[in-house]
Amino acid sequence: MYDLLSKYYDRLFKFNPKLESFLFPYITKNGQALDLGCGTGRLTALIDSMHMQVKGIDLDPFMVHEASKKYPHLSFSTEDMIDYVKHPSETYDLITCFGNTIVHLNEKTLNELFIHVHLVLHKNKYFIVQCLNYLNILKEKPESLPDLSDQDVLLHRNYTYYKDYIMFQTILFENDDVYELGETKLYPYIHTYLIDLGRQHGFEVEIYSKPDFSSYTYEDSHVYLVFKKI
Repeated sequence: MYDLLSKYYDRLFKFNPKLESFLFPYITKNGQALDLGCGTGRLTALIDSMHMQVKGIDLDPFMVHEASKKYPHLSFSTEDMIDYVKHPSETYDLITCFGNTIVHLNEKTLNELFIHVHLVLHKNKYFIVQCLNYLNILKEKPESLPDLSDQDVLLHRNYTYYKDYIMFQTILFENDDVYELGETKLYPYIHTYLIDLGRQHGFEVEIYSKPDFSSYTYEDSHVYLVFKKI
C-alpha cells in the first residue's frame, strides 16, 4: 500500500503545527525517545528539534526510505514495533505512536505492546497515542473517510465493516491515473477500551481530542491518549 503513497504522504496528510506545544509538557531534554510507526519522519524530526535523542521505526521500508531521505541526520529503521520494544536498545522517556498506527495491531499484539512499552519506559514518563475516534465511526459507519487531495493528487479511503475489524481500502488518483493501493485490516479500538487497557498495565491516562488539549467529545475525528507510567 505504501510504496506509492509514501511519495505523496506529506502532501496529503497535513502536519499539525500545534503538536509542538502539545508535546512540550512530555519532553525530557536530552532524554531518549522512540517514535513507533514513524512514517515519513515528521514527528520524529519534531521530537529531535525539542532536544531529545529519538529513533523512528516503521514496518514499511518505503516510508523509512522517505524519512531517511528527508532527515539524514536522524536514525530510522525498518522494524516490527512489537519485536523492537521486546528487544530495545535503550530505555525511554517518551514513546509516541501516531497516525492511527495502533489500530493495525490485533488484540493479542496490542496487549503485548502495552506490556513491553511499560517495561521500557522510565517511571513517570509517557506513551502518547493518536488514533481515529472509532466510537463515532462505529456508530455512524461511514462507507468512506473524507478524501484527501493536493493539486493533482487525491486519496480515496473506503471502509468495509465486519464483526471484529474494518477492511480499509485506498485508491490514489494522480492526474488521469488510478492506483488501487490495496487493503489492510484495522481493529477499531474505541478510546475507553484503550484507557482501560492502559490502566490495567500500570498507566495513568489523559484523553484529548486535539493537540491543543481540548477535552474529548464524541464528534471529534481523533483522540490523543497520554499514558503516564506510574
